[in-house]
Amino acid sequence: MASIVTKKFSEIEYSDIADMVEEKVAESEVLDYKQEFGDTKKVAELVSALANTYGGYIIFGVREEEKTNKPEEIVGLSVTEKDLDSKLTSTCYDNIMPPVFVESKHITNEDKSLRIFLVRVPESDTTPHAVDGNTTVYVKVRDQKRPIAKADQGRIGWLTERRKRHIRLRDYLIESALNRTEFGNDVFIPDPKKGLFYQTILPKHPRKELIEVSALPELVSTIIENERKNHRFTVLSQVPSAYYDGGLVYEGVIDDPQIQLDFNCWGMCCVKVYFEFPRESDEHSRLRPDHLASYLLNGIRVSASFLEALGFRGDLQVSSTITKILNTEIAHNFGNDIYLHYQSTGCKIQNTIEMTKEYRAGDSVAFSSSYVQEFLVRVLHTYGITDNTWDKAKFFYGLVLKGA
Repeated sequence: MASIVTKKFSEIEYSDIADMVEEKVAESEVLDYKQEFGDTKKVAELVSALANTYGGYIIFGVREEEKTNKPEEIVGLSVTEKDLDSKLTSTCYDNIMPPVFVESKHITNEDKSLRIFLVRVPESDTTPHAVDGNTTVYVKVRDQKRPIAKADQGRIGWLTERRKRHIRLRDYLIESALNRTEFGNDVFIPDPKKGLFYQTILPKHPRKELIEVSALPELVSTIIENERKNHRFTVLSQVPSAYYDGGLVYEGVIDDPQIQLDFNCWGMCCVKVYFEFPRESDEHSRLRPDHLASYLLNGIRVSASFLEALGFRGDLQVSSTITKILNTEIAHNFGNDIYLHYQSTGCKIQNTIEMTKEYRAGDSVAFSSSYVQEFLVRVLHTYGITDNTWDKAKFFYGLVLKGA
């Protein structure tokens, strides 16, 4: 199934499905074949089972071998795209409680004689999802969906608690990383007068370690070296400044900005940057949006490299925060003769701006563009700049891409 999970959903092609059929990739906890859409009740059971378990894919238009649950042939679909979209929407919103939000796309072969309907069901935070009038919960067990009566409180409790454990682990990993600040590096002593940016990216539902602790240093060392070659995080030390149970930390070796990168075996990357607020002729402490865009973008990039090296292909959560910005202004002077004029009231109320989003591993390029620009729009609004904010955000993002 590597042909699907290693690609962005938007880039999955007919040939990927054809390869799976030819290689006889069997159904599993995260994959199901259906010859046709058929009964919406059955589809609702399957969608909810995937959402309640590990998420996964449903491929409509593929006939399977009954005894082996392996794909036999792509037969295509005769139902129109509009009708299929309507059926899927009705299935996910009307037949499942709470509703499940999925991705879907229609894929055709080269001569457009065969059409497949591909659906990706994310692993859900809001389990359990029930069907049959909110009376029955399904889960995926290997290649089968299994019902659990909603009256069976013990098993429902197990399902709910399992997801809560993943979320608690995620929250613990984030909190632990944010609380790690000093490790004996004399240069890296966080300055309370500096602004602070931090970003965490990790699996949405971390369940297990993705790499042995002993193998982590060599893997991360390779990633850091590649970052240097791409002129990112060039101020980091050559070797980790500290190790902790399940992870390690690299730190910057100059005063400004002070940078710390934290990697662990569960696939989390945490970036922390302590930075000076530059002053212009009016002596106001100012935030440079282009620098902030650089922190946001480079954090996503290094995390994407880390997770790709780990072979992770699931859903991710990214949270970014900038703090200690109260009573600062937005910079006008960006060097290279770039000086922007705009009215700003300054940051008079908020001391912190934060944003959390989710995306699919392997989709970091498209995601980073939208994520960075949306974060910058929030920053501009906080500083009282409300006109053409998306154009301004796009400009600052462009400065980073051009290396300005």
